[in-house]
Amino acid sequence: MRLYTPGPVPVPEDVMAAACKPVLHHHSEEFRHVLQETTRDLRSIFCTSQTVVMLSGSAMTGIESVAGCCIQPGDHVLVLCHGRFGDRLAACSALRGATVHTLSVPWGESIDVDHLRQHLTHLLATCRLRAVWMVHSETSTGVALDIKELAAVVHERTPETFVLVDGVTSIAIQEVRTDEWKLDAVVTGAQKGLFSPPGLAIVSLSARLEEYARSHASALYVNDMRRVLEASDKGLMLWTPPVTIVAALQVAARQIVRKGLETVWREHAERREYVRQQATQRGFELFGEGSSQALVMLSHERVNDVRMALKERFSMLVADGQDQLSGRVLRIGICGSYTIESLAELFGAMDTILVDFGEAP
Repeated sequence: MRLYTPGPVPVPEDVMAAACKPVLHHHSEEFRHVLQETTRDLRSIFCTSQTVVMLSGSAMTGIESVAGCCIQPGDHVLVLCHGRFGDRLAACSALRGATVHTLSVPWGESIDVDHLRQHLTHLLATCRLRAVWMVHSETSTGVALDIKELAAVVHERTPETFVLVDGVTSIAIQEVRTDEWKLDAVVTGAQKGLFSPPGLAIVSLSARLEEYARSHASALYVNDMRRVLEASDKGLMLWTPPVTIVAALQVAARQIVRKGLETVWREHAERREYVRQQATQRGFELFGEGSSQALVMLSHERVNDVRMALKERFSMLVADGQDQLSGRVLRIGICGSYTIESLAELFGAMDTILVDFGEAP
């Protein structure tokens, strides 16, 4: 089955080959070297000179670890919700015992600076915010927020508040400048822009958030950020990590750094425009603002028939919509290892399907 989803994405042969080498012991000098080199390149990819750590598990592992290290019972947390994953951040924060406030918009829409500024004016009159969570690129809606400007508003209005970012479908996909934009935490996974097998969460921490995490107890055990940082101080990962996935990520991260982030971001933008153009020429409609560079969301009167035909006749897997959009849209992945050439093959298959449906491509 060929993947055309926004994650996991196809893993290139040389990246996969690294994961297939003999397993390294997780306390060995060889693995410490792999970890050190990979972390160095990840700092470049996150555009940060500060701490970057890896955790075993999905990106949600990293998100829970961040929430656990800085959100205490009774804290007030604001979550910007423009899709499914913002709702998850709210649920995760509530489990920490926080009072969760949300700024929500309909799926397909973005949250602008003025909206946030007005919301903060009312909110800060009654409480002090520990953190603001935001999803940079919403995989459920295909909409990316302007986190540079949104973060600036938070720092302007409440400078002591932590700015926490779900960057799962934006790191190594579209512009993220962690240090310059003063983002206290950015979380991603290995299986999207970093085109590696799934199973790793990667988290960047600002100096002030790291200091807070080291000096405050967490109710978590397995994903306790303080323990993660203590292991990192020794050149290790906490517990027994997926050493084969780290080995794959080492190769992928090196390739991204050598290509250059500006080129990587530009290529994603070009793929988005290609898919949007090809799709609309074939009668598909674009869903929402479509500002993410990780995927393109499309609607069509026979959207489910197209998706199933791609899967059954051409072994091409395109993602369905999530939750309220299930059965109403296609979500075509364009992040990580996808190319214009591989996407052209997808549209070639679509042409055959549309002709069979009696629709001229």
